[in-house]
Amino acid sequence: VILAVVALSQMPLQLLPEIRYPQIRVISDIPGQTSRVIEESVNEPIEAALERTPGIVQMESRSGDGRSYIDLFFAPGYDLDRALRDATQAVQRALPHNATTEMGLALWRLAQAMRARGEEPSADHPGVVEFLRRFGHRAVWEIDPGIARWAEDPSYVLDLLRGYMEAPDDADQEAQFFQARAEAEAAVAEIVARVRREKGGLRARILAWQLRCYRELAGLREQPKFEGARMIAITRRILLAAGAELVAGGRLDAAEDVFFLGLGDLLAVQAGTAGDLRAKAAAARATHESEMRRRAVPRWMTSDGECIFGVASDETEGVLSGLPVSAGSFEGRVRVVLHPSGAKLEQGEVLVCRGTDPAWTPLFLRAGALVMETGGAVSHGSIVAREYGLPAVAGVPNATERLRDGQRVRVNGETGQVTVLDD
Repeated sequence: VILAVVALSQMPLQLLPEIRYPQIRVISDIPGQTSRVIEESVNEPIEAALERTPGIVQMESRSGDGRSYIDLFFAPGYDLDRALRDATQAVQRALPHNATTEMGLALWRLAQAMRARGEEPSADHPGVVEFLRRFGHRAVWEIDPGIARWAEDPSYVLDLLRGYMEAPDDADQEAQFFQARAEAEAAVAEIVARVRREKGGLRARILAWQLRCYRELAGLREQPKFEGARMIAITRRILLAAGAELVAGGRLDAAEDVFFLGLGDLLAVQAGTAGDLRAKAAAARATHESEMRRRAVPRWMTSDGECIFGVASDETEGVLSGLPVSAGSFEGRVRVVLHPSGAKLEQGEVLVCRGTDPAWTPLFLRAGALVMETGGAVSHGSIVAREYGLPAVAGVPNATERLRDGQRVRVNGETGQVTVLDD
C-alpha cells in the first residue's frame, strides 16, 4: 500500500516532467547547445520529445548574452496536470474490500429486493436481521459508547431503506459503483500504457504492480475503524450491564447513566468509596448537554489553549471557499443535514453538513455533491467521496448556516469553491 501511495503521489513527476506551464524557457550556458541539453535530459531527439508533448503550439529559439534559449508556448488554458489528476482520481474510485462501501451497497441491494417483492422495512424482516448481524455494531457517531448501536435501535437503517426504495429507476447505485470500478480499471490501464510509452517497460511493470496493490489493499484502510466500532459495541454492552447492577443497587436511576461516570468511579464502587454516583452522573450529563449545544468547534487549538475557529479567506459575494477534496463539478439543490437520522435527502441534492463518519456513507449514494464544515483531504467524508466520484469541498466555515435548503449551488471539487447560483 505504501509503495502504491508513493507511486500515485509521484506520478506527475514520473509521467510529465518536461512542461508544466503555458510558457517555459530552457536555458543553456553554452551558445547553440540548448537542444543538446534537452535531448540529454529526456534521452531522445528534441523533435520527438516535443511531438509527443501535447498542447505545444509554438517553439522559438535564440541566443544572446553568452547563452541560448528555447521558449515553448502552450495552447491557452491548457492544463497538463489536470488530465493527470483526473486519471489518478479515477484510480481511487470503487475500491474493493472496503467495509464501509460494502455496507452502503448491501443496504441498497436489500432495499431493491424489498421493493421488488412489495415488502415493508421492519426490524424483524430477515434481510434487515442479516444486515444488522453484519453491521449492527455501527452507529452514528459510533466512537461514543454512549450512542445506541443500530442493533439496539434500527430506526436509522429502516429510514434509509425506505428512502432507497423510493429512489427513481435510473438511480441504480450498484450499477454506478460497477461503472466507477470499470473506469478505475481503465484509468490504471491508461496510466500504465502511458508510462510504457514514455518511460519503458520496466517502469510500467513496476507501476502496474503498485497500482494493483493500491486497488486491492487501499480499501482495507476502513477495516480497523470497522473492527474498532465492534469493540466499542462490546464495551457498551459491558458498561450497560454494570449500569444495570448499579440501578439494581439503588446507585443510579438508569443504566445509561453509567456513561456519565469515569472508570475510576466504577472501580471506587468495588472499593466502597464511590460516593454519590447520582450527583456525579447528573453533573456530567449537564456538561454534556451544554457542550452539545455548542455551535462552533475550533479548527485548531494551540498548546496554550488558544482556539482558532477559522482563517481569513478571499471569498466574494455568493461564493464560499474551502478545501478541494474530491474532484469534479456538480450543480444541484442544497440539503442541509445536521444529523443523518431522519434526513430527507433527495436523489442528486447537494449534501451540506458539519462533518461525517461511516454512518453517513449510505447518504452518499443519493447525494450529487458534498460540502462539509470540517475535515480535510484524508477525513472520512473526503475519502468516501473520492471513491464514489462525488465532488466534495471540506472546511467551509459555517456552511450549514450560510447555505439553505433549496438553494441552487455549484460545487467545484477542484477549486474548493461553492457558488450560489440562485435562492
